[in-house]
Amino acid sequence: MIAGGLGVFALFAVAVVVVRVGDPGPAREDAARAQERRTELAELRKKDSERLNTYAVIDRAGDSFQIPIDRAMELIVKKYAGTSPHAVLLVPSPEASPSPSPAATP
Repeated sequence: MIAGGLGVFALFAVAVVVVRVGDPGPAREDAARAQERRTELAELRKKDSERLNTYAVIDRAGDSFQIPIDRAMELIVKKYAGTSPHAVLLVPSPEASPSPSPAATP
């Protein structure tokens, strides 16, 4: 019985060693890839910030222009300042069906 317990313990110890030795740990490529991803994220945030905070002509023929987000929000607030909120595209309620006459009910 003791020999069986020691055998199980030995097998477990060997399995732990095999798993630890087989794991090379984080690779240098992972660090390089992480740095590349941080750089790409910084560039993306810079482009997004420029788009959100600058004026630009999108399509002069179609009268499409880009304005800063703060200015766009100010214009929307001013446009809807005096109106009360209401539901849009309401489905009309069905016409009330006539109640059955009391004589028709059993």
